[in-house]
Amino acid sequence: MIYTVIDNFIHEDECKKLVSFYENNSSNINNKLIIHGGRNLIANTSKDWRYLEKNSSNWLNLSKKLNSKEFLDFISSKLNDNANKNLLTNFFKKEKNGFLGLISSRLDRTIASSTFKLLISAIFLRIYMSAKRIAYYYIHKLIRGKDAVELLIDFSIATKGYKREIHRDSDLRKYVFILFLNAIDDSGGNFEIYRLKNKTKRYKPQPNRSECELVETFIPKPGMLMVFKNSVNAYHAVSEMTGEQKRYFIYGGYTQLSGNIPETKKMSTKKLPTEFHLYN
Repeated sequence: MIYTVIDNFIHEDECKKLVSFYENNSSNINNKLIIHGGRNLIANTSKDWRYLEKNSSNWLNLSKKLNSKEFLDFISSKLNDNANKNLLTNFFKKEKNGFLGLISSRLDRTIASSTFKLLISAIFLRIYMSAKRIAYYYIHKLIRGKDAVELLIDFSIATKGYKREIHRDSDLRKYVFILFLNAIDDSGGNFEIYRLKNKTKRYKPQPNRSECELVETFIPKPGMLMVFKNSVNAYHAVSEMTGEQKRYFIYGGYTQLSGNIPETKKMSTKKLPTEFHLYN
C-alpha cells in the first residue's frame, strides 16, 4: 500500500472554525444519513454541503481548495503517480444541479411510497445516467487520452460505536484521502493500515483479521491529511470508537467515471462496485 501523511495540511485554528460552524448551525443541517454504526455523512452533492459553503467562508475556501486541480496534482505527486493522465471533471455536480438531478431528487423523496410508474421511471433514469457517465468517460479517454475522475467528498461526524473492518475501497477510486479536523482521547477512532501475513495470488476485498497484521496506526489530530493510492491490497480499518467524543473528518475519493483501474483490476477475488449518489 502506497500512502503518505502530511501534518498541518490546514492549521488547527482553521479546523476549529470548521467544526465550530457546523456545531453552531447543526439545527440547519437536515442530513440523517448514518452509516457504519455511527457515522453521520454529509456528501458534497447534498444541500447540506452547499449550506456549509454558502454560509461559511472557511467551508467555502476549504471546498475550493480540495476541488482544485492543484490539489489533485499535489496528491498524485505525493503518491509518485502521473498527474497528467487524469482529467478532473464535475460530472456529478452538473447532473445534480441540472434537470436530471431535479427529477432524481423528486423520485428519491417519493421512493418509499411511490407507485409502480414512478419506480419504473426511477429505474430508467438511473440507467440513462449510468450510460451517460460511461460515454462521458470513454469520449475523453479516446479524444484526450486521459482518465476522467471526479472528487466525491463527504464531511463526516463519527460517534460512539463507529468502526470500520479491514477492507479496501471501491474499485473505481484511484486516490483516497482523509483530512482530520480534531483530536480525540484514547477511545478508538484510529486509522489503521494492514497487510496480509502470507503471499497470495488473489486478494479479498475484506480479509479476516486473522489473515492480516497491523502495519501502522495513525491517531487523528487537527489538520492531518492521510493520503493513499487505492489497490487490491490497500487494506485499512478504523478502530471502534468507545468514548463520547465526536470524530470530525473529511473523506475524499478521486473516482474514475468508468473503465478499470489497473491496481484494483488484477488479482482481486471480487470486484467492488463504486456507488454514485446524487444526495439531496
